Amino acid sequence: MSLTNKHTRIATIGGFGHWVCVLDEIAGMDGLEVVAAAKALPAESVDDVVAHPCVANDVRVFDDYRLMLATVRPDVVVLSCRLDRIPVIAMDAANAGCDLICEKPLALSTSALQKLYRAVSTKGTRLMAMLSMRTDPVFQKTQELCRSGAIGEVVLVNARKSYKYGRREGWFGVRDMYGGTMLWVGIHALDMIHFTTGQMFTSAAAVQRNFAHPDLPDCEDCVAAILGLDNGGAATVSLDLLRPEAAATHGDDWIRIVGTEGILEARSNDGVVRLLRDSAEAATIAAGRSRPLYRPFLLGASDDELMQPEDPFLLTHACLCARDAADTGGVEPIPEMPWSKTAAVPMRAS
Repeated sequence: MSLTNKHTRIATIGGFGHWVCVLDEIAGMDGLEVVAAAKALPAESVDDVVAHPCVANDVRVFDDYRLMLATVRPDVVVLSCRLDRIPVIAMDAANAGCDLICEKPLALSTSALQKLYRAVSTKGTRLMAMLSMRTDPVFQKTQELCRSGAIGEVVLVNARKSYKYGRREGWFGVRDMYGGTMLWVGIHALDMIHFTTGQMFTSAAAVQRNFAHPDLPDCEDCVAAILGLDNGGAATVSLDLLRPEAAATHGDDWIRIVGTEGILEARSNDGVVRLLRDSAEAATIAAGRSRPLYRPFLLGASDDELMQPEDPFLLTHACLCARDAADTGGVEPIPEMPWSKTAAVPMRAS
């Protein structure tokens, strides 16, 4: 990984989601300037974005993001908005020549995902997604151990994500706007698996249901899936929005990776990774410091160990197939898509 000395002009679009993860990482960094903030929807507020410490008091604020793109012409757009609007606005930004850091999932349908991929690859713009699990030092350490061969070949993975339901806007209960919990939360679980092991997915069976929140019927609060892995192994995913409000943390993220020569177990809230092998006593390994995810991209470089350019597309595609499996009650293949053969979406600035 190498960083350039370029000056990057950044604009934000939208006021929902993980935009804060990006801005937190660049606060105080030379060469990175937030020059504009725009609404993704007419009625939304971007007040929290504008109030972030890395945003200047005189930043330009737009009600119309298209006007912002045309007049400001930023180098990079940080797009974090209601989920159904992501591919539409991302295509507008790509067509304006902007690189993109997008909220996930990238799209709520395969057709929208393919259109976005074509727009980005045709324009030669770079795109990465806010797959924030990759910034967690626990999962970075798990990746390091797993990819180094510490447990041999991966054969089975179990991933869990449990969140508090909290207060959710009405659009979470509308499938056409929210897309389903398999997409919004499940992509983090699938990403935990892919990021740590390097394995991608070949098939999926899943179930999903809203048990406790009838006010938002299409926001499933209980989801489970089993997925085939590239090497013939298997993975299970458990998702819920039923974590007690009294719990100390909003989320509880955990992964267990079984290999031919050992087992890795990691829980984000613990800050350590456990390594179990026949040849030694179980080791508890401190996670250490986190490497930045968004900062290198914004400076025109990349950290290939943290994200490959095709990853956001492949993971969105896998989650769409898993959601289809839950909808139909069957087993859905996860077919190879064009971006699985060639990384046509660049990550480094030209």
